[in-house]
Amino acid sequence: MPLSTDLVKSREHAEQFKSISKANEAALESLNATYEQFKSETERELRARGDCFKMSYNSWVRRNDFKLFKRISLPLAGSIMELTRQLEASRTEFENDKHMLEATIADLSTIFYRAMSTQASVQEDLHRQTQVSHKFSDAPPANLLYLGCA
Repeated sequence: MPLSTDLVKSREHAEQFKSISKANEAALESLNATYEQFKSETERELRARGDCFKMSYNSWVRRNDFKLFKRISLPLAGSIMELTRQLEASRTEFENDKHMLEATIADLSTIFYRAMSTQASVQEDLHRQTQVSHKFSDAPPANLLYLGCA
């Protein structure tokens, strides 16, 4: 009876690993979608800000002299560089998270296949024990007494 309990537990564990793996894959897909949305929104914002900065710059150049332009353009360039740095930092963080989730999924897959292998081994052992049991149940009682003494 304990062997069938182990078999049931092994099957339950295999199902748990499958559901964990599916949940991790869904989380990775969600994270990828979130990153793509963030990336497109950030790039759109950078383009809009860049266009706005360009329009402001062109207008200002027409109205003001070059010295004043130099004082204003440096902070704008700094803002663009800061936004670009933030975007790159976010991309790097996303890539790190993505690699971590991929590694977790790979680990869960390995565990799942090990559980399946263990389950197959237990089933083979159960089958072998059943055959031995049938072999001895068909044997005459004298053989059983002899086997019991061994």
